[in-house]
Amino acid sequence: MHLVIFDKKHKNIVGYTTSDATLQEYYAEIPHLIDVHDSLLLEKIPYDWMSYKIINKKLVRMTKREMLEIRQYGRFLTEEERQLNKLKPSIEEIRKAEQTIEILTLIQEVM
Repeated sequence: MHLVIFDKKHKNIVGYTTSDATLQEYYAEIPHLIDVHDSLLLEKIPYDWMSYKIINKKLVRMTKREMLEIRQYGRFLTEEERQLNKLKPSIEEIRKAEQTIEILTLIQEVM
């Protein structure tokens, strides 16, 4: 049997163990994240266990967006944060704005 340890706020899997000692080590490191009592006991752990989250004591595969957010931010974003990210300018837009400012500065110096 494997004990799946997961972040109690975001429900993504932090790790898994077969021993109580390892479970207590996880808990000692990050007690605010891990819920020892709600950890899930499974016969078999999927090989790609990091792409799963736990909902209602069941393993559920994360969407590509959720996996990207976990990699990028270490957590799932709220809907509001996703909307704000959509409003951020792209790198290309930032470069164009910087070039425009440089050109305007040069024109101002000439006048």
